Amino acid sequence: DARPAALRSAYPHLFRLAHGILAVALPWMAVTGLALHAVAQSGWSLTDGVAPAWLPGLRWPLLHLLGALVFVPAMGMAAASYRGRRRRPNAPPRRRAVNDLLAGGGLLALLSGILLAHPGGPAWLAGTVRTAHALAAASLVAAFAVHLVQALGPYRGMIVPAFHPTSQSRGAHALLLLPAAGLSAWLVPGWFPAGAGELHARRVTPPGDDLERLPWRDAPPLRIALFNGVGFDGGRTDVELRSFHDGAELFVRATWGDPREDVRMNPWVRTDGGWKRLATAPEDEQVYYEDKLALAFPSAPSAAFRLAGCAAYCHVGGGRDYGFKGADALVDEWFWKATRTDPFGTADDNHWLGADRSLRQVGRRHDPKTSGGYESNDAKDRPHPAWLPAGPNAVLKGGLRKDRAVPYSEEGARLIPPGAEVPGIVIAPCAGDRADVRCASRYADGRWTVWLRRRLDTGSPHDVRFVPGGRHAFACAAFDHCSRRHAYAYDALMLALDP
Repeated sequence: DARPAALRSAYPHLFRLAHGILAVALPWMAVTGLALHAVAQSGWSLTDGVAPAWLPGLRWPLLHLLGALVFVPAMGMAAASYRGRRRRPNAPPRRRAVNDLLAGGGLLALLSGILLAHPGGPAWLAGTVRTAHALAAASLVAAFAVHLVQALGPYRGMIVPAFHPTSQSRGAHALLLLPAAGLSAWLVPGWFPAGAGELHARRVTPPGDDLERLPWRDAPPLRIALFNGVGFDGGRTDVELRSFHDGAELFVRATWGDPREDVRMNPWVRTDGGWKRLATAPEDEQVYYEDKLALAFPSAPSAAFRLAGCAAYCHVGGGRDYGFKGADALVDEWFWKATRTDPFGTADDNHWLGADRSLRQVGRRHDPKTSGGYESNDAKDRPHPAWLPAGPNAVLKGGLRKDRAVPYSEEGARLIPPGAEVPGIVIAPCAGDRADVRCASRYADGRWTVWLRRRLDTGSPHDVRFVPGGRHAFACAAFDHCSRRHAYAYDALMLALDP
């Protein structure tokens, strides 16, 4: 070859292409992955599950998945090309060891990442995969740092040959990137197996008030594997959804495994010395809290939602310890809550829109109500509840009924024996737009069953309008006695209504 040495390369063209992509993709994955790790479960996160104050409020889950679409094919091709060159004996052992760690750690990160995006199997497997992904990330970051020092030091003369994109180029190699990228897009974000994420709502005659009468066994089930949630066995649970509509209303039945029924929300306990509130973390309760289920329906098609589900609207950092939701177009959220809404037969009808960081919930808002709802049973600046039960049947599924409660008084408190609990939440029937989603529930044999119903078109600007014959994207999450750290999935889910 008569060309100058700087333009010649002993590296295969495919390796050089993948090597150049990885030089950008690997740091991207490390930074976005560390941002996600910051808000992982306490005991697992190096920051105890709290986002550092300096972390900008970005859609880090979405950015990590976008990076994976590039990292996965590039890492696979680079590792395959390196394996063929590794047989050559001229590489120094130290350099070869670092390269082995990069290739091996990259492949482990690739495989464990795909398995994380597609949870399944026994609970212990989820913990093993998560541990493998963390070890792969740590080994990759360490090996990359050493590799960078080597490249800028004793091997700096190899930088140009290792990246040169046109030297001894092979057009067919570049074309290989296209099917590899397509395979990555199929495997990584939840699109495998193809078509697994459709919930088919068949048309039925109006069922009346009793949704249990519907022929649920005849409805095609959609099973969603959720992962990384507090409380669930290994952080995992599987939600099964079935659906019908009658042309006027949509009906959904959700069932999922949960080790126990949780309806205690930060209750007060009467002690010999006064009152004690059972709580572990003001904004991140993981012990004294209710079970919950959420379904989120975007109002407009979104490529980001197709890729990452509701993680596309989840921000981490930005001065918020555990992140926040924010959407460019309205997202309609049905939020079933075992204690705060279920006792009166409704789910919380919420929506996400924008991101006003001056608000406590930033981008998540309740639909308007005309009356009712729930509030904390907290006497401001006083160490006791604001309300006490007024006789029997005042407590319903862990909540204190507002119509059967009386303001706190020392006389009333003396009637409550030491060790007895008073609910930490006061509830009342909700009316208005916020009560559009009606529900019923049952817990038995370690499983929740929740029935949800809502008019296809409520007329509210805060709700998605469902259309017979239409298709609507959605996502699902389940909470086990926690306020925030729910089990989730990146699966691309679709609700299809019969005409």
